[in-house]
Amino acid sequence: MGLNDGLQSPMTDVFTHDSKPWAYRPIVPAVLRSTLLPLPPATPANTLAETARIRAFERPPHDAASWVQRLQGLDFSRSDRADTTRFNRILWAGLKGEDVPYPRSRSGRNLRAHRKQLLKRVSTPLP
Repeated sequence: MGLNDGLQSPMTDVFTHDSKPWAYRPIVPAVLRSTLLPLPPATPANTLAETARIRAFERPPHDAASWVQRLQGLDFSRSDRADTTRFNRILWAGLKGEDVPYPRSRSGRNLRAHRKQLLKRVSTPLP
């Protein structure tokens, strides 16, 4: 615990002695259903609604074999062993596309200013 944690008010107001029943109902993305993971059977309650935004992420841009090939030679044996620059460029090309240039410099934009408008713009659903 650091100084910032120690100076905060206690969080006792968020806890209660009264136990209330609850249930966790996971929503399983369609892309996970293409794996061998032990998943619950698909039902309307645990499946995402079909929207353009959801369909855009249904199929990963590359299969596992492609990622294995791209990441060949990187050291993942312990944290922070992989070549960060190479790893970031591999992720960029794999997720954004080979034809989208990797950023050469930071924009310097202060994303703290006008945060609500920025988040609203980013979270607007796709057509």
